[in-house]
Amino acid sequence: MVFVSETRPVEAVRYGDLVNMSALLRVPLPLRNPGTFDWRAWLEQRGIRFTATIRKADRLEVEAHDQGNPVISAALRLSEYLEHALRLGLEDQPKLAGALAGMVIGERSEIPTETYKDFQRTGVFHVFAINGLHVGLVTAIVLVILRLVRIPRRWCAMGAVPLLVLYVFATGAHPGAVRALVMACVWLIGWMLVRPADSLNTLAAAALVILLFNPTQLFDGGFILRS
Repeated sequence: MVFVSETRPVEAVRYGDLVNMSALLRVPLPLRNPGTFDWRAWLEQRGIRFTATIRKADRLEVEAHDQGNPVISAALRLSEYLEHALRLGLEDQPKLAGALAGMVIGERSEIPTETYKDFQRTGVFHVFAINGLHVGLVTAIVLVILRLVRIPRRWCAMGAVPLLVLYVFATGAHPGAVRALVMACVWLIGWMLVRPADSLNTLAAAALVILLFNPTQLFDGGFILRS
């Protein structure tokens, strides 16, 4: 995990850039007080063993572009397009535009501090977290549109899955959204094969797929609560 000093000028670095840099490398501190948040364990569950801090005087050079995962690159371009589309006509209302971008694609950087606090005080801050509700709504909207244009049922499911994958990655691929994505894909495959839907079987299949790819999810609070 890389941190950048606040005093350092912002470089034009994008996903997929191959970067050559100098930085201060650290091993995350272990848990010191019982019952507090274990930063090292949290990072290790995500495969992160070290942190690095790029200071103001450190060197940073971009050696190559477009070296990342093409699916993630496409998803990030989609995120930029969606954010631009959401801001059209709202140039003179930055608060509304920032809140809308946060609700739809999880982009919180433009949400004013006072708006943050208002949502926290009213207990509805979770609307800015892309989760199963967002994935479910997008799934329903995509299927309704495809069915309205008379796309066959099988092709509806095959077309919906790639769109959902792009949406989840465009919003940051947060664990809650990924879990919902797996469940939606399992349900769509069953729907495509004209199989009866069973919510418990779908949930169990999604949990199995997630644990096969990332067994440490078993210790994640969100996974436990949703399973």
